[in-house]
Amino acid sequence: VFSLILLIFLNYFLLLIIKTNFFFLIFGILILLNFVLCIYLNFKNNKFIITIFCVLCVISLMSPVADWDARSIWLFNAKIIFFENNLNNFFDYNPYYSHPDYPIFVPVLSATLATVIGDWNEIFPKFSSLILALPPLIILTKNLKNKLSLLIFIILILFVYEKRIINGEIDALLSLYSILLLNLIIDIVDKKFSDKQYKIDLTLITLNLIIITLLKVEGVAIIFCILFAYLVIYGKSKVDLTKTFMVLFLLSLLPIFYWSIYSNNFIE
Repeated sequence: VFSLILLIFLNYFLLLIIKTNFFFLIFGILILLNFVLCIYLNFKNNKFIITIFCVLCVISLMSPVADWDARSIWLFNAKIIFFENNLNNFFDYNPYYSHPDYPIFVPVLSATLATVIGDWNEIFPKFSSLILALPPLIILTKNLKNKLSLLIFIILILFVYEKRIINGEIDALLSLYSILLLNLIIDIVDKKFSDKQYKIDLTLITLNLIIITLLKVEGVAIIFCILFAYLVIYGKSKVDLTKTFMVLFLLSLLPIFYWSIYSNNFIE
């Protein structure tokens, strides 16, 4: 899971730094391979769950995107990144209705996947939604003790999110990562971990915070709401952990602030 998340992050931040996507093909192949490997390694003892993921993959790859936000904002921005090969030109060809100032974390991944197949279409790039949904699903299922609990959890996910987890929209991803963040915070507060596990959880919380803010602008409001709730409930009883969380929350805002400043310079 860590390798998949880090590859997605590295792919995104390299584009912001270098401004060109000449490395997309390599990262796209590595991300797809890690996606398959993560499913196998984490669910190899549960063939039914692997079958469900395979079915989701097939459904995702058999239908073009139809919803407005997915087609006209997230995938349209990815299409511009794919064809322009240069982030500086991203704002020159982006109409107002596609919100070029929105975070491009998911569009960058979609453009990367399109590079793997060598051409653009309205089907394969939206596979990025399923790839990004995998890490929180794996981490959330780690605490489930048996196959029945795992099965019920997966069914509930499918029942609640329906097609939103594979149709190219961001809302389901934002919800999944927000649930994961709450789960990680509760675990680190209520349980006693070894130093190694404590550091792993803090790293996951930090990565999760950054992803939430980079998915949608609403993510910033969500993490502030979560921080406020934590301060009200645990602020005084967990002083050291509170200080750590405050630092992590502030650091997690740096990538989205950078993107806001960068995009506003071009839009103005």
